[in-house]
Amino acid sequence: MKLGPEGIVKTNNFRRSIIRSAEIVEALTVATRAEDLADAFAWIEESPDSIVNAKITLQMLTSRATVLHGSTSPSDLIPTVSLAINKEGALTIMGVLDLEFDIRLTGLLGAARVNGKKGIIQGPDPANVERWKARLDDGTYVSVRAGNVVRICHGEYKRRSPCTPYAGVVNSLSSLAGIGRNVLASTLLHDSCLQ
Repeated sequence: MKLGPEGIVKTNNFRRSIIRSAEIVEALTVATRAEDLADAFAWIEESPDSIVNAKITLQMLTSRATVLHGSTSPSDLIPTVSLAINKEGALTIMGVLDLEFDIRLTGLLGAARVNGKKGIIQGPDPANVERWKARLDDGTYVSVRAGNVVRICHGEYKRRSPCTPYAGVVNSLSSLAGIGRNVLASTLLHDSCLQ
């Protein structure tokens, strides 16, 4: 079967969108520039509905920025920039694309023994909406704030292994963002891999 010009255009646009998302994630994890966060919000808004429900995702990010990071921007504007908020955006984009987010832990005071350890973000922590659940390379799980992770690159991006939704994540994020539990579960966290 041959693809017509429309199919090729759509495929090329999809590939450009994925490549652009990788560029945005890279920028978000190394700096606190307002334009990088604006690019992330624009990417989410322009993504096809098959990838992400933009309205819900943006509402969730804005709510997290306000509640967890003290952003004072009005809810209809891009949040005030901070490295933690930028990392929240990067984590969200990688989750939407179902890609692993490799990390190194840093700046932990209460669990200083794990500073420098490497792992993968699994998704939002269902026990604490302020934190993300990470599986370390030694197989242990820790709960960390976005500000305590440094993204590390191992070359190519890898897909996360498939799994079922985790109800605790859906409940905690939907209450934080003021979104219906079923809507959030079906559109944003269908790929959360928490154990």
